[in-house]
Formats: sequence, C-alpha cells, structure tokens
Amino acid sequence: MLVGMALLMLTAGGAAPEEGVDALMERGKARYGRADYEGALEEFTQVTQKDPKRAEAYLWRGRARGRCGLTRWAMADLDRAIELDPKNMEFYSWRGDCRTTWGIGNLDDTIADYTKAIDNRFEPDKHYFFRGSLLAVYTKGDLENALADLNKAVAAAGRDEPHRRYWRGLVRMKLDDFKGALEDLSKHIQETPQPEDTAWLFRGYVNLRLDKAAEADADFRDYLKKQPSAKTVDGYR
Repeated sequence: MLVGMALLMLTAGGAAPEEGVDALMERGKARYGRADYEGALEEFTQVTQKDPKRAEAYLWRGRARGRCGLTRWAMADLDRAIELDPKNMEFYSWRGDCRTTWGIGNLDDTIADYTKAIDNRFEPDKHYFFRGSLLAVYTKGDLENALADLNKAVAAAGRDEPHRRYWRGLVRMKLDDFKGALEDLSKHIQETPQPEDTAWLFRGYVNLRLDKAAEADADFRDYLKKQPSAKTVDGYR
C-alpha cells in the first residue's frame, strides 16, 4: 500500500510545471545582457512559440539575431514587433538604430522611423540627433534640415552636448559658418572624454578659413600625432 501511495505521489507531482513566458523573457534579457546572444535567441524564440502575439519578444529576438549576424531575420522580427504593437515608439527607435548599424533598408526608411519617434515625442532630443546626423552625412545637401535637427539635439543634450556639437560643427563647416563650427569643434575637444580624432583635423581646416594659420598648424600636428597613418593633411590646407 505504501509503495502504491508513493507511486501516486510521484505521478501527481513529478512533472515540472511549464515555464511561463515572463520567466523566459527575463532569462533571455539576462543572457542578452551577458552577451550570450545565441542563448538569448533561444529563450526569445520559445516565447514567440508560446505567445506568438507578444511583440516585445520579437523586438528582443530581432536584437539578438542582429548580434548573431542574422540581420535579415532580425529586421523581419523588428517589423513583426511593430505590426503587433504599432503604437510603441520604442520599437520604431530600435528599428531605426538597427537599420543604421546593420546597413539594411534605405535611408528614407530609417529617417521615417526616427521621425515617427519625434512626432510622438518619444525621446525627441536623441532622435533629432540621429536624424540630423543621417541628413548631414548620407544625404545630398540636406544640410539646412540637418542643422535644424542638430540645433534641437544640442539644446536638449545635457551631458551629451559636447559629443553632439561635433556633428553640428561639421554641418556648420559645410555651410561655411566657420565661427560656429570653431565654437562647436572646440567645445567637443575640450569637454568630451574621448574626442573624435578628426575634430582636430576639421578644426584646423576651419582655423585656416578664419585666417588663423598658427592655430591651424597646431591642430593639424595634433591630428597627425593621433593618426600617424594619415601622414599628410594637404587636402585640408
């Protein structure tokens, strides 16, 4: 009789309960945070199998897939996340970032994602910066709109202001606003913990245009110390 009761207890309580999707999500995020992207991918895939309409799972699986080099599948996941939850502006932000990082899709699509976030007031200063940088670097001559975005980004930047000034300095330089460019590039160099090496190169160019030859020479020397492989700055003199 006792053996029978023991077998009954084992039968009733021996099967482990199925793990919930919330636990799987948290474990996947933890593995992602430890850079275990393949493990995170497995966890998030389980979530999508158990709850196919959980948009957050597709977002995180897309990020994990991207880290694993599966960028096409990653974008499909990010698209699916937005399809399931089109009012979540964080999803548009991540899709725009991933498009920029992985070089997937066209520039207009990336700008559209950042614009969606801006229009819905989701971290607008960050997205003004991203959109302005894209307009400045990758489009043909849309410098005025780039400057308008970067002005807003710098005004609201807080501790990140000196870094954003580097990009605004480049746009001002291209627009021949050399005094403004000098101000931005100098602040970037002085206040950013790790300034861009090219900040000295561009500031040297700007100083030349402002007839500050000695300052320009000093900037060019500093740049060549940081980038000895460059050997020359003749193209900027």
